[in-house]
Formats: sequence, structure tokens, C-alpha cells
Amino acid sequence: MATLPDGSFVLHDREPWLVLGSDLFRWSPGAYTQRTPRPSRGPAELLTPPSLVEVLRRDWRPLVPLLHPSAK
Repeated sequence: MATLPDGSFVLHDREPWLVLGSDLFRWSPGAYTQRTPRPSRGPAELLTPPSLVEVLRRDWRPLVPLLHPSAK
């Protein structure tokens, strides 16, 4: 979990969450509905394809304005 780049999505408590900074944001169709601290260790069930995770590792910052306002 700690090594995932911002913009990755994981399953946490059986729900989809966005990884962003030191937090996770629970995804829903209308908005990010909840915020929780990102676990500092442990495995994560990755929803984002590994090839896209590598793109996020290199090119994430230009995409930040594309996030829904509820993730800020």
C-alpha cells in the first residue's frame, strides 16, 4: 500500500478507494464520500492495472486537476 502512486485504486474493506497522498478516498459514482489515512504497510488489492500504475508513477501531477473536487 505504501508504495502505490497517487491515482491508484485499491480495494479496502471491500470497497474501491483512491490513493492520494497520505489518505485513501472512498469512491462512489457521485463523489468521493469518505477519507481515511492510508495504511503505512500491508498488502493491497490493486484495482488499477499494473501498466497504468507505472504511468501514474511517472506522470501523475499533470492529472491532479482532473480529480473530482470531493477528493481535495
